Amino acid sequence: MIRPLVFVDLDDTLFQTRQKCPVAETAHLTQATTARNDNHSFMTRPQKAVIEWMLASADVIPVTARGSDAFRNVHLPFACGAVLANGGVLTRPDGSPDAEWTAVMSRDLAPMAASLERCLADCRAAATGLNLDIRSWIVTEDGLSIYVVFKDNADATGAGLPSLAKAAPPPPDWTIHRNGNNLAFIPGVVSKARAVAHLIERAKDENPARPILGFGDSESDFGFLSLCDLWGAPARSQIATTLEQSLADSADRG
Repeated sequence: MIRPLVFVDLDDTLFQTRQKCPVAETAHLTQATTARNDNHSFMTRPQKAVIEWMLASADVIPVTARGSDAFRNVHLPFACGAVLANGGVLTRPDGSPDAEWTAVMSRDLAPMAASLERCLADCRAAATGLNLDIRSWIVTEDGLSIYVVFKDNADATGAGLPSLAKAAPPPPDWTIHRNGNNLAFIPGVVSKARAVAHLIERAKDENPARPILGFGDSESDFGFLSLCDLWGAPARSQIATTLEQSLADSADRG
């Protein structure tokens, strides 16, 4: 049997914060991460069973917006490398940076440094003008600036973030990703899809028949999911909700 290669998102796919967990699972949760603010993430029983099945049956590569520091706080035994920082970083199975990908990102992101700083400053000024209480920073890895993140301090659902994105949008070729209390402005050269495509090309060079599976919850995951032979999303996820609404709209038009 050919061992599948699985690319899987982490937050809100394999685990989520306690507040997002079903009440029926409260007594059965397994802690999956440690957070500095004590807002840890947990797996439900089905999620725990799914990741155990994946790890036993396939080579599993996490694909996440988490940077290296945040990824080290994930308590799952991944052993095949990782796609971190929305695709800005690839690590090898031993946890070291993938030198080839690091060179590609360093080349492509170096000209973006000033734009990232300007984007951060513009959004902070816009937040002040909108009377929004936000926290914001540039995600960096080994001195390389990758993308900008904003979170709403006043509302856990991120209610103020859409107005911020409208007031101070990034350059037109950048990606705007919003999911809950998370808003990211990502340069066009960085994406989960680009990094996963690089790894799929390697895998297919070694064995063209190897099945590629993907799992993710947000619309920003769809880029890499669409590269896989088979993909899935959690029920009630952003992808599932968008797909359900799209099908309903199509039925109404039909």
